[in-house]
Amino acid sequence: MLEGIIFDFDGVIIDTEYEWYPIIMDWFKETHDYDLLMEEYLMCIGSNSNKMLKIVSEKIGTEITIDDYHDAIFPTFKENTQKLPAMSGVEALMKDAKAKGLKIAIATSSPRNHPLTHLKRLDLLEYVDVIVGGDEVENIKPEPDLFNKAQQLLGIDNDKLIIFEDSLNGLHAGVKAGIDVIVVPNRITKHLKFEGHHDMIESLDHFDLESYL
Repeated sequence: MLEGIIFDFDGVIIDTEYEWYPIIMDWFKETHDYDLLMEEYLMCIGSNSNKMLKIVSEKIGTEITIDDYHDAIFPTFKENTQKLPAMSGVEALMKDAKAKGLKIAIATSSPRNHPLTHLKRLDLLEYVDVIVGGDEVENIKPEPDLFNKAQQLLGIDNDKLIIFEDSLNGLHAGVKAGIDVIVVPNRITKHLKFEGHHDMIESLDHFDLESYL
């Protein structure tokens, strides 16, 4: 019987990944005259940009540091995402889950303050029992640290939890943690080939909570 839900944040709660892509593409083109490929961008979804930057740096023969990259693009990203709504089905599912006595966690590779800020803005924080950010664990996704810590803080056995994820990095992390993962692809991650998930749904509107209770 289900007792708790762990949500990824970016791409599951709000659609930040769709906002990131054109910002990053424009920056690479304007700064390095490089046309970023979708498959290169998809490497960092659910994790961080280190692998993508390493590959692009090798291609263009110029080292791109993570600090320079974030300093250049984050102000635009922050401005473009500060009014994003919650994705379809998020609020209704959280309300329903809490009404049925379930616990809710957020586990994201982003720093803790990122989901915290948006959850407050969207009036969703009241439904969330636990938040675990990438700045609170040793390894982010695709390693299982975030989900392991969320599970420990929730105090619920793995077989009584489910994870909602939109990325391969998140799916792999959930599988390593031994928790069933339901994939909810978004406009960006629909390009990925998912394997090993418990289920896949078009949006959280399509999740049948009753069938898990």
